[in-house]
Amino acid sequence: MALDTIGKYQIRRELGRGGMAAVYEAYDPTFERLVALKVLSAELLHDVTFRTRFEREAKTIAALEHPAIVPVYDYGEANGRAYLAMRYMSGGSLADKRRGQPLTGRDIVSLFERIGPALDRAHAKGVVHRDLKPANILYDDNGEPYVGDFGIAKLTAATNTELTQGGAIGTPSYMSPEQARGEAVDGRTDLYAIGVMLFELLTGALPYASETPTGMMMKHILDPIPRLAAFAPALPPAWQAVIDRAMAKRREDRYPNMATLTQDVRAIVDGQVMSMTPPMMSPYPAQTPGTPARPMPAAPGTQVYAPPPAVSAATTVVQEVRPPTPPRPMAAAATPAAAPRAKRSPFIFVGLGVLACTALSVGAYLVATQLAPRLLTGAAQPPTVAAPTLKVEPTAAPTPAANPTTPVATTAATAAPTATRPAPSATPTRPASIGAATIKQLSQLRTFDASSDNPVRWVNFGPDGAAVLAAIGNGSGAADPANRLQTWRIGGTGSGSRLQVLGIPWSAAIHPDGRAVVVAAGKAATLYRVGETAAQRTIATRALDVSTVAFSRDGKYLAVGGPEAIGRTPIQVFNTDGWTKVSEVDNGYNMSAMSFSPDGSLLAASNATGQITVWRVSDGRRVMSYKADANYMTIPLTFSDDGRYFVSAGCGSADCAGGAARQSEILIWRTSDWSLLGSFVEPNNAVEALAFSPNGEVLFIGGRASGRFVTTAEIVTTLKTPTNAQPVTLNNITSADFSPDGRFVVIGTSNSGVHLWGVP
Repeated sequence: MALDTIGKYQIRRELGRGGMAAVYEAYDPTFERLVALKVLSAELLHDVTFRTRFEREAKTIAALEHPAIVPVYDYGEANGRAYLAMRYMSGGSLADKRRGQPLTGRDIVSLFERIGPALDRAHAKGVVHRDLKPANILYDDNGEPYVGDFGIAKLTAATNTELTQGGAIGTPSYMSPEQARGEAVDGRTDLYAIGVMLFELLTGALPYASETPTGMMMKHILDPIPRLAAFAPALPPAWQAVIDRAMAKRREDRYPNMATLTQDVRAIVDGQVMSMTPPMMSPYPAQTPGTPARPMPAAPGTQVYAPPPAVSAATTVVQEVRPPTPPRPMAAAATPAAAPRAKRSPFIFVGLGVLACTALSVGAYLVATQLAPRLLTGAAQPPTVAAPTLKVEPTAAPTPAANPTTPVATTAATAAPTATRPAPSATPTRPASIGAATIKQLSQLRTFDASSDNPVRWVNFGPDGAAVLAAIGNGSGAADPANRLQTWRIGGTGSGSRLQVLGIPWSAAIHPDGRAVVVAAGKAATLYRVGETAAQRTIATRALDVSTVAFSRDGKYLAVGGPEAIGRTPIQVFNTDGWTKVSEVDNGYNMSAMSFSPDGSLLAASNATGQITVWRVSDGRRVMSYKADANYMTIPLTFSDDGRYFVSAGCGSADCAGGAARQSEILIWRTSDWSLLGSFVEPNNAVEALAFSPNGEVLFIGGRASGRFVTTAEIVTTLKTPTNAQPVTLNNITSADFSPDGRFVVIGTSNSGVHLWGVP
């Protein structure tokens, strides 16, 4: 039905139409001016939800009263139609002005300096726009931009009095991950949309493309942030840092407000250093005693658009600086019994079938890992100090498994006694540990039997260093015998002990006292006692998968990580004395790798989109965050055994999907202040495994194309591709671990089994 008038307003022409309302150019005879008249669709007039939303838009805009928000003149009902009269914006929209072409940096600064305070004011009042896009940035006849169309604005929890609608609401091309999932939103949801707009204004194209709205939303949830260089190679690299932070998948990693985002944009345009170094920083972490003072956030509604100070812009974001004190010792012994270092977890695709891991012969496996080394002959070692007591239910001492190749001990509950060290094929003059002086002598000592039929997911030495454990399998069937945990003695022969599991064993962790093992498979992390076939307890579960587990080196903590939902991957840290949860953090999109610091105070993890985060174990506070290129490639990470350095890898080329030939970048941090010392390139090799020797002198780097041992001193001092290196003639390397005494290295591969390296 054609409209001539609604109340006093004379309809001139239709300006646009959406699912909820139509907007007309209309004339107001009372004030003799043009207005934009928004009219609720007739079929929605009696729908309580849409009627409430329409009325709320009028009240919301009127309450904001900001010069960069399109003002409301009138609201009412006439001729059976609800209407909203607003200022008529004759200059069109940002979409009209841009017409698919990028804007200059100066134009973007002017735009953000105008609309930024308006958005920050709205957010301070608890109002989230939820539909920011170029079509909703409107211009008056003087060329001034305004934020328009608060039709789907949402009040945040603190001020919400509306009936909440479930599901995703907004425009898919600009929709944040949490908005696409239908979760709660806040002001940082709008900051994500601004990041998408910035990408579009810089390149003339949207960051993601899809043929369907659902496909577009999934890209915002799952896909890594695109590189500007692929769209506009001439742009300065600093723009990518702003995009990465504005479009971070997790809200807490985005800019806290438009003021800080605008500061960085202006700094780039003015040729200054950005004031806030993206990406991945939670705004204003709470100050703790003993840490340097931090600037307090501005009061709500206060805009801070002063030029940024010229400070260093490293890519690393330091959340909290640890005092430069050495790590506490783990054991008062010459050769401490080290707990297994956390290893890479394979990328778990969302939608992976449910896998269940059950023990069929845990006793045989655990006896091999714990007890076999004790009866091997060789030079005696100093006694080790027992790890903290692991909380398990009282049970009778287990009966050792009958195995002619596996020695039997008297009780599984005995703390690690004095162990003897074998000399499998070595000469008596073999060095005590692998170090810088012996790096060129390293070679392969053996390939373990029956280890190459399926991909090796994870490898680790047992606490005494004389047994090797591997998680192997890729079987699709629940009862596929290829899926197993397998154990060999360094001084033994044959195929070792096998524990078949129901599902792919992504990782496992051995407690430092050798009494228990935790297996990650299916939806649970499950604890088993030495010598027992029944599971002791389920530590944690996930809706999708548990993919990574790790003990701290002193055995006090266990970390469990795995995806709970798309884009949400909790990591829980438990105290093993009672299994109480100490802290919980979110690793974003899936697990890639996880590692405790040597003193157990910090936990580091990476995910499939390249996010690297270090948290404080006691309370989950983030200490450091960094965003590496990844494109769903593994991002390995590790601490040096003395705790001084932290090393990770990322994609060092524009194309991260180049397979084995992909170039990787090795990144090195100093943990005393979490400064990024630098990086070096690992050419033509997709790095998936990193491991430090216990003495800290050697770093093993393994990837899809090759592997090699390098000296820590060289990489830390030169920050260049190492020259003093010993190549490893293996490819498709997935995991590696040094023995606790540093004499051996075990290397797992996806195509050739498990290999032992050392000095002959």
